[in-house]
Amino acid sequence: MNRRIQSRTGRTVRRGAVLVCLALWLAACGRVASSPSSGSTGGSAALASRIIPVSTLQARLAHQPTVLLFMATGCSSCAAQVGQLRQALAGHPGVEAVGVDIVPQDTPSILASFVDDQDLTDAPVLWTIDSDGSLVARYQMAVLDATVGIDRDGAIAFRNPGPADAATLATQLAELEKR
Repeated sequence: MNRRIQSRTGRTVRRGAVLVCLALWLAACGRVASSPSSGSTGGSAALASRIIPVSTLQARLAHQPTVLLFMATGCSSCAAQVGQLRQALAGHPGVEAVGVDIVPQDTPSILASFVDDQDLTDAPVLWTIDSDGSLVARYQMAVLDATVGIDRDGAIAFRNPGPADAATLATQLAELEKR
């Protein structure tokens, strides 16, 4: 087998392994039971304006301390982690939060339904779908419930490779604001 074929085969195997790992994480996370939708049209319009394309994210967050929460629709622990982040953000209004949906096939309407069904519409969070995998690759986080803090200069200030409680996040956000 020549080197080109070996290299191509290796990339294919690695991509397959990443997809299998993602599928296992999603399966382990469990489906979220849908709750009745609040049905508020004002909330839906406001939520739609907070779902932004991943391509505009960097420009929108430039020079601002930011925390990214890697999540997926249908993930019950992800909804709980948004709750922890919401509590932590209460004392840190200078930090922007972004929920990063790592399922590239999701659409803004699927994401909005998840946020609405889980009563997360009032969470002070922007939302995006990592449709091209650029955020997962850039921050090397293909794990659900993971958080990454980014300072004003775009440097990674902290990483939580799994769920973090509100107190831990609040301490990290306070340090992030000082940088």
